[in-house]
Amino acid sequence: ITEGRRRFPNVNFTTGDASAMPYDQGMFDLALESTMFVQLTDETLSQKIAEEMLRVVKPNGYLLLIDWRYSKPGNPDYLGLSKRRIKKLFEVDSQTEIICQTRGALVPPVGRTLSKYVPSFYFLAAAMLPILVGQNCTLLQKRPL
Repeated sequence: ITEGRRRFPNVNFTTGDASAMPYDQGMFDLALESTMFVQLTDETLSQKIAEEMLRVVKPNGYLLLIDWRYSKPGNPDYLGLSKRRIKKLFEVDSQTEIICQTRGALVPPVGRTLSKYVPSFYFLAAAMLPILVGQNCTLLQKRPL
């Protein structure tokens, strides 16, 4: 936070509890999360954070979710943000609608290996083997009240 404030003095950096944000209802046009939900295995806490994101976004505002869609095999500390989980957490079709979903990065073991040894094949692998794309970018729009 200190470094961010030093480098970008016109940006308001804060820390806090994402399940109880100190902002008014409908204050923002956009709420963004990046690689947070994959690390939250407590569904009650995940639901509270999703509800807070919805609360602070204006009607017709947007929620941008950039997260890993797969859980980490053999590690219960990671719970992927699958399409099913997005629909549940953000009440898709009642509170929100999905505007678009775009694939992101390859699953880390594959992505790291390709990036290191044959970087020219990274995007080819992503295009040819979409199951290896582990990251999704989802844009939701909050429905009007």
